[in-house]
Amino acid sequence: MHFVVDCMLGKLARWLRLSGYNVIYAKLTDEEILEISEKEKRIILTRDKVLHAKACKYGVKSVYLHSEELISQLKQLIEELGIEIYDTPEHSLCPICGGEISEISKEEAKNKVPNKILQKIPKLYACKKCGKIYWEGTHWNKIREMVKCIKSRQTKK
Repeated sequence: MHFVVDCMLGKLARWLRLSGYNVIYAKLTDEEILEISEKEKRIILTRDKVLHAKACKYGVKSVYLHSEELISQLKQLIEELGIEIYDTPEHSLCPICGGEISEISKEEAKNKVPNKILQKIPKLYACKKCGKIYWEGTHWNKIREMVKCIKSRQTKK
């Protein structure tokens, strides 16, 4: 599943990329979003009722997100589209650019991350597109808690 996300949904775009979804997120006009979605068969995700209505009018798949809250948005996408949300870096795309992430050696990361990270963290990952380096730091605990919260809300219907 591929998405194009309007500029009001940056956090959602990053979270979808963390779960491995191909997401276009940039400052685009409604017309550009509609064109990209139609051409590349992407689902539009939006909080803009006018954009959603235009998409429906032109037969372009669009999801109007009812909530401003990230957890509610993700839950809505799980329910409506059947997406999966993951909490491991192995499923992730780069949250910044959407590029593929792969494990790298500590030698490849040398001089690019602090030495204490090289000594402490067993696995490092790098984006093949932008070069950003990632590791499972304390932020992954927050990601796992968020996924746990989403999944617990999912079971309560």
